[in-house]
Amino acid sequence: MYKVAIFDFDGTLVDSTPGIVDVMKVVVDEYGFAPAILDEWALLVGVPLPKQMEIIMPEKSADFHLEVANRYRAIYDTMAIEILSLIHI
Repeated sequence: MYKVAIFDFDGTLVDSTPGIVDVMKVVVDEYGFAPAILDEWALLVGVPLPKQMEIIMPEKSADFHLEVANRYRAIYDTMAIEILSLIHI
């Protein structure tokens, strides 16, 4: 009997994009970023978070990019169960 199951959430079993965008909206609100940033950010799903920050906010420092990425992760970690929807096969 197996006691462990491993899943790769790459879109095959779970569509995580809507949840990712929901967390992006929270970050945008918390930091007071222009709402239009969401359009560009949503296109970067799959790119590492610090690189996403570098692309959408090139004028900001690497420390700021990391701060925003870490805040995103903290929010995502608390919302992950709520925002992931299983794809019915």
